[in-house]
Amino acid sequence: MIRSFLLGKCESIRKLKKIFAFDKKLSLEPLKFCEKYGKIILTRKSYLKIGGAHYKNLGGFVMIKIIYGAKGTGKTKMMIDAANAAVETAKGHLIFISDSKRGMYDLEREVRFIDTTEYDIAGEAALCGFVKGVIAGNNDNEYVFIDGLVRIAGKPVQELAAFFYMLDKVAKSNNLVVTVSVSAAKEELPDFVTKYL
Repeated sequence: MIRSFLLGKCESIRKLKKIFAFDKKLSLEPLKFCEKYGKIILTRKSYLKIGGAHYKNLGGFVMIKIIYGAKGTGKTKMMIDAANAAVETAKGHLIFISDSKRGMYDLEREVRFIDTTEYDIAGEAALCGFVKGVIAGNNDNEYVFIDGLVRIAGKPVQELAAFFYMLDKVAKSNNLVVTVSVSAAKEELPDFVTKYL
């Protein structure tokens, strides 16, 4: 009964989270859940696979996704596509943070676009405060996309441990799905980032 509900009736990831919060036995069995933009697969390792992208369950079904690659590998387009796909099922607000306006007109109008160059953000500490402030501005946020993290922070990803620590805490306390793009090859990613892959 519950299994067929997951497979056929569930309309959003949020509903899926609620079901698993109430029935812990379900987390022991692999389940598939089809969505318009892909499918979610829950396994015994508590990983989610959404439309080909892997999300790690960090407790309370908080999800953080890392999109990585060298400059020019299409990370921004992947971010925009993910944000537009999330509009289909989102019940809360979607926020897209970037350091330029280049993708603004490619996003659905339901996505709140923020250009960090308008706020004079300088450094990792300022970025942490900015992200927390944006999230605190509305208690119904569901998705946050941060495009060009390394450029915004002005630091290589290896020096952004404090930012990812903050992001992890904020995501857990606000039940957010967070997607971050990082300009770096996989072998260059530090442990505090690879744990989300």
